[in-house]
Amino acid sequence: MTAAAISHGASPGDDHSTDPYLYMGPHDGPPPGDPAFWNAPFGAARIFGQAGTVAEAAAFFGDARARVLAHATTTPTGRTS
Repeated sequence: MTAAAISHGASPGDDHSTDPYLYMGPHDGPPPGDPAFWNAPFGAARIFGQAGTVAEAAAFFGDARARVLAHATTTPTGRTS
């Protein structure tokens, strides 16, 4: 998996959360483990109160990307399941 296979961005709110939130969604779905981090059906989400500064948002995106890419390198096919 490459970073290009990971969607990330911000939502003003929707069916997932009525609050605005940041999200990170691997195209193959979230990797197994750590349900506190991967807290959404599409991957991970943080409402703006949880990542309200640029530094917090960058840390969230960086952490999620590292977790996805680390998992991809440990699976036999290189794909998340």
